[in-house]
Amino acid sequence: MRNNEVITKWQWFSAIICSVIGTHILVLPRLVAQVSEQDSWITFLTAGPITLLSAFSYYYVSAKFPQKNLFQYLPRVLGKFWGHVITLVTLIYVLLYLGLSTRMFADGIKTYLLENTPLAIITFSYILAVAYLAKGGVATMCKVFDILLPGIISGVLLVIILPMKEADWGHLLPILPEGIGRVFAGVPVVMQAFIGCSLIGFFMPFSKNQKASVPLLSGLVLSILLLTFLMITISTYFGTEELKHSLYPVLSMARGVQFPGSLIERMDTFFTLVWVPISYSTTVVQFYIAATGISGYLPKIKETAIYLGLAVSIIIISSSPKNVLQNLSLNFYTDFVGILIFFALPPVMVLVTFIKGAKSK
Repeated sequence: MRNNEVITKWQWFSAIICSVIGTHILVLPRLVAQVSEQDSWITFLTAGPITLLSAFSYYYVSAKFPQKNLFQYLPRVLGKFWGHVITLVTLIYVLLYLGLSTRMFADGIKTYLLENTPLAIITFSYILAVAYLAKGGVATMCKVFDILLPGIISGVLLVIILPMKEADWGHLLPILPEGIGRVFAGVPVVMQAFIGCSLIGFFMPFSKNQKASVPLLSGLVLSILLLTFLMITISTYFGTEELKHSLYPVLSMARGVQFPGSLIERMDTFFTLVWVPISYSTTVVQFYIAATGISGYLPKIKETAIYLGLAVSIIIISSSPKNVLQNLSLNFYTDFVGILIFFALPPVMVLVTFIKGAKSK
């Protein structure tokens, strides 16, 4: 941790939104619709309180250890054995997440923007940019998020609002035809989008005792609402059956929308350009988390060497899937491991901390 790095309250707001609205925004509506069908938007609202509870849990425990990140205080809370086991499992998951998400990004860019550019070039350039920003530290990352945030929110809002004129609200009916069961069945799928709230466990040491609860809560609520309204727009535009078979539903919808005036001819190109900083922000945060964890186990290795090694590992993992569908399938199952780590773990930490009365020394 760099002693001169401090996160402002506004930067907390920017960081949580940039981390939550991530790479998976391209495919998430399809994945949720395959489980919850026309009730997918209710699934997003149902997942919201769970996310807020998890975020509060991170905040509560991290506040007990203001100078330590999640990997540093896990052994104090859960004991050395379980603390290190969970840390290692988390690092493996984050590494897989980074590799598969990077491949998803590269596939999307190659399909919609750079058709003639080799996948390896897109991947290499992307990870190089991610590693460069992550190495700059948390304060630098948050300053970049401050710059990117207005464009991200504006872009998502445009994609929500512009297709509304072609919406068929009948696609949302009937509501709960089979009861609440399939809404809850879709919650784990939605939770994949909110794994980004785990940054609380790693950015808290940079708050310098500032109360960040309000900006964190505001940022998470706004993220939940944006994703919920995006789900409603896509559902009313496509209908459940068509949505379930659309590979990248957000971009497919944007392709059919006329942008006002003649400033931008293709809405899908516009949203792809918006998606770049969305994906970049999420990847930078997870890259930083992975580098932080590895540095804790290899304190004698130079930071630059760790970042380069991590970048090479991600590139190798991203090249493993044979095609887009295999990568999306691997992403789907890998993210369920992340859900167990980042949403089942926080309440357990809160309970153990409360019982033990653990305090940072």
